[in-house]
Order: sequence, then C-alpha cells, then structure tokens
Amino acid sequence: MNLTRITPLALLASLALGTTACNQAGTKWQGTWEFENPDTGETVQFILSDDQKVFFLGPEGLTPEPVAYEIPIKRVSEATTVPEGVEIVDLAAEIEKNAAQAISSEGALSISALMRGQQAYHLEKGEFTDDFEKIGIGLPPETDNYNYKMTLAENRIGLTATAKVDKAKSYAGLVYIEGEGPQSMTRAILCTTEADSTTAPDLPEVAEGEATCASGSVPVE
Repeated sequence: MNLTRITPLALLASLALGTTACNQAGTKWQGTWEFENPDTGETVQFILSDDQKVFFLGPEGLTPEPVAYEIPIKRVSEATTVPEGVEIVDLAAEIEKNAAQAISSEGALSISALMRGQQAYHLEKGEFTDDFEKIGIGLPPETDNYNYKMTLAENRIGLTATAKVDKAKSYAGLVYIEGEGPQSMTRAILCTTEADSTTAPDLPEVAEGEATCASGSVPVE
C-alpha cells in the first residue's frame, strides 16, 4: 500500500478535527469535514462519527479500492482552549508561506548551479559562455516559476533569475575574474531582492576587485 500521498499536514488536520470531536461529542462537530491544501488545491475528507471516532478518507487513486483510515486518537484532557503562551499558526497561511519559500529556493539553487557551472567552464575553456547547453547542468532558460538569463561581458558574466510568480524573490549573480595572468581566479557573488519581486535586481557591481550587490538587493548568505 502506497501512502506517500497522505501528507503530514493532512494527518495534522485530522488530529485537530478528531480532538475537537472528542471534546464536543454529541454536538454539531459530528459530520464529514473537508481539508483543502491551499497550495495544490487537493482536498481530503474526514468523518467525525457519533461514537467519537475519526476516519480519514484516502484521496481517490491512493489505493485500488476506496479506503477509510481510522485515526487512533484519545482524549487526554478536558481543556478546550489553547494553553497560555502557545503560538497559534494559521495552517493555510503556513502552507502558502512554505510554498513561496520552496519556489524562492528553486531560484536560488538554480542560479547558484549556473554560477558554479560558469566557473567550471572557465576553468576548462578559459572563457565564459551564455549558452545554457554548454554549461551542462540541464537547466532550461525558463521554468514554471522562473526566467533565467545570462549576459556575457568581458571577463565576467551576469546571471538573473526572474520570478514569474508574485510570492517569490528574484536573483542576480555575477561571476568575474579577479587578478591577471597565472594569479587570476574566478569569483562569484549572488544577490536577491529584499522582498518578493517579479523584477530581477540589477547585476552586482565590481570595484577594485570586490563585487557588491546593486541597490535594492542584498547578498545571499
């Protein structure tokens, strides 16, 4: 049996509903409840029975035949309020926040991989390239969440990851040559917008061999 589609958040929701059912036996809490993941839109249902049991209805396609999973819960207290000092988190907002962070992480990881690819390419070829295929990491110029661009200049290459969705940050990176002759080496800097933005920051600037983020962006630690 493959239960990988039963997310921890779904089980968390079931436990929350189940606890409520135990505390509210014989009240309006009995019935069939639906939990919708605000990130994916996928829904799951829970049944709060009259005999104080909680059943989780597996999503369609999870098993060959429809299955209702009984959630093993028990009442451990008669308290019906959240303990003092415990932070209350909006589950839907938390899921949305985590989804936005995951998208931003995609941008940061992808542009970092491009920058490392540029350093490796320069080490081998003695030059930079704006050809995505030559970098050889399998990243296309565009994904569902980001547009990627590489701008070639003398002894340096600028890279941007521009978010296509509202709740994500955009990035700008620079790989450049420091020094001359046998003592030269590649260096890199990655910057991000200070807030969510669908506009990439300006490319980092280099002065006296040191690169700094442009106005409106900050270094990615």
